[in-house]
Amino acid sequence: MTASPATLSVPACTAGIVLNLLTVRAPGVVTEGAAFVGDSASLVALSALGLRLGGAGPALRGTTREELLQTVAS
Repeated sequence: MTASPATLSVPACTAGIVLNLLTVRAPGVVTEGAAFVGDSASLVALSALGLRLGGAGPALRGTTREELLQTVAS
């Protein structure tokens, strides 16, 4: 897990979890923006985070062009 601390997503996710557990209230503008982004891109964000934390993109794992196009299309 040497790549994980170098990713800015890991500390951001950790901070979000801690703030959620402490029930810190964010301003309405922040929560509305976060809800919009979360609703529209959660699948893409999780896929990108998984690829980033895995340390390699899909091309390095022997993924074919057709598989890549299916991932982008869905």
